Amino acid sequence: GANFDIYGKPDKNLEENSTNQGYIEQVIGGSGRNVAEMLVKLGIETELITAIGNDEHGKIIADHCIKSGIRLDKSSIYENQKTSNYISLLDANKETRYAVADMTIMNKITPAVISKKKMDINHSELIILDGNLPESTIDFILTNFKKKKILVDPTSFEKAEKFVNNLKNIYMLKLNKK
Repeated sequence: GANFDIYGKPDKNLEENSTNQGYIEQVIGGSGRNVAEMLVKLGIETELITAIGNDEHGKIIADHCIKSGIRLDKSSIYENQKTSNYISLLDANKETRYAVADMTIMNKITPAVISKKKMDINHSELIILDGNLPESTIDFILTNFKKKKILVDPTSFEKAEKFVNNLKNIYMLKLNKK
């Protein structure tokens, strides 16, 4: 996925039921997009297949990707749809205490959408998936591209369950702590 991330870090220990003074940062994020940017920095040609809205955050993400060298030719930009957003409340040690993710637009990436891109995907050396895709799309990719090296970042413990049925088709799995 590619999303707009907002992080809040309090100056002191996090106080519940109170406004906490601190620092708020907005960054371009998404596990898939983050990996794509790192691959480009390593000199590897990279295409990101994602869904973004034609809203302010989507335009910022698309612009950043293009300037970073990430190709978006196979991505979809949707009118009247909200780009994925993630908000994380950190503790004083910069560890996530609470997070909310709105990845609704990722439901637009269906098996039918991926099927139309099958020839392009077959030309890739590596497929990187994150857990923001619908489970049906994840299953489709893992069963239709078995011969490819597929790296997976589920992004959360809950989303990791989407990959359980196809572990044998995963080349590498990155897990987060719960």
